[in-house]
Amino acid sequence: SKRRVLQYYLTHTRALTNFLVQPLQRQGWAYIDQQENVVFIKRSLNGEKSGALVWDTARLDNRCTEYPENSDRQKGWFHFKLGGEADDKIERVYLCSSPIDALTMAEIDRNGHLGQLPARTMYMAVDEPDNLPFELLRNIGRIGLAFNNDDPGNEAAQVVKSMLPQAKRIAPKGLSWNEVFVRERQQQQEMLEQKQRGRGFSR
Repeated sequence: SKRRVLQYYLTHTRALTNFLVQPLQRQGWAYIDQQENVVFIKRSLNGEKSGALVWDTARLDNRCTEYPENSDRQKGWFHFKLGGEADDKIERVYLCSSPIDALTMAEIDRNGHLGQLPARTMYMAVDEPDNLPFELLRNIGRIGLAFNNDDPGNEAAQVVKSMLPQAKRIAPKGLSWNEVFVRERQQQQEMLEQKQRGRGFSR
């Protein structure tokens, strides 16, 4: 019953596209609860649901909290893959501070490659930096640490980098990648509106 609320929040407030939002809802990986929070489902690498992360839409710190009940923190993450074929080996990974930022990095990544990602890529939200699927990640050469640009984000990057030396820190020019993404989208929209107004006056 709240699918439209979730879609509006993700596409308008967070500037994400339906390319990602619709499959997210279709797969049942996110929903709005009675308190208007966004609940993101955590899954093991083979797809089994193992818990959830709660995104409080009123908070300003761009972080999630662990859903307290029925969560197996050791075996699940919010994650999804894009690019290549479904059974292709994962060659690129972005680790992010929240599901919102994982979705945002996917948008930025797709835009940077004009919708055609160069290889199978996984985007993952990291709620505990020392609890990751390290057996998988150790064999992947390209890992971006796209955590928030704050003390917890920098600390998480250091923890992960100590265990995955090939990982590279990618800090946003703002608190979070979504904050940067939303700001850029707003600027693009304002420029477009200015051009349209300019055309109107020239007639």
